[in-house]
Amino acid sequence: MRVDAALNDRRLARVAALGAAFALVVVAASALLRLGTVLDAGGNPSSLLAPALQSAARLAHRVCASAVGLAALAAVLLAVRARPVPCARRAPLAAAVLCTLMLAAIGPYTPGYRHVGVTVANAVLGIALAASLAALAAQASRPGSRASLATRLALLAVLIEAALGTAGSAAAMHGRLAFEPLHVALGPVVGAIVVVAALRGGRWIAGLALAQMGLGIVLAAMGASRGLPGQWLHAMLAALLAVALASDRRPFRSRADAAGRGMSDDADTRKRSPR
Repeated sequence: MRVDAALNDRRLARVAALGAAFALVVVAASALLRLGTVLDAGGNPSSLLAPALQSAARLAHRVCASAVGLAALAAVLLAVRARPVPCARRAPLAAAVLCTLMLAAIGPYTPGYRHVGVTVANAVLGIALAASLAALAAQASRPGSRASLATRLALLAVLIEAALGTAGSAAAMHGRLAFEPLHVALGPVVGAIVVVAALRGGRWIAGLALAQMGLGIVLAAMGASRGLPGQWLHAMLAALLAVALASDRRPFRSRADAAGRGMSDDADTRKRSPR
């Protein structure tokens, strides 16, 4: 039974990690298509991308979106084979299922970028799905691990900041300068939250946060002259940061275990001390 459980965990980790990678491709293609689109006075979209690049992005989006759905379904089936499902696995599993269902529900309303709220939901849910699958993969590869409260708060802050950034660019497509000032103002705050959360071990995550924050400051200073590559890279760094935070899971030790280990250490100290 132990071998079967370990084998199932390894399969779950591989499937969930593959799903997270596919989800990141979908997020990347979606961001490229969105940032490369402008709306005319009548609200009709037109792309600024080269036709070949636009076609490749759309193809990657369609193929990888289907692959994410299959990977999420396979991950759910593998996860529920372990009964009861480990507590640390339930939250990312439920989040992956919820994000998949919500993305499927809003899918028919996303073309044309007619609704800012739908555009924001599509972008943030895509990042959240990638993060959920990454968290599921990390937990399956390291059973007994879980994310700290600081890491969870940092992940929530990154998702909120990504929502504000998407809302700002989506509103700008409709000629409204909303959300952008708040997005710029909260950038350093979110960066500081992530850096503090990563101090206990994930220092490369702190570097990723600083890079994303620094690029955001540069883009804000450039104003209307900022180009598509920089904006796309800024959006992708946010998605990678969310996935990195979701994967940052550490061995969990209950208070009872900690107390037991403390008593054992005290006993060993008394044995070694001279009488």
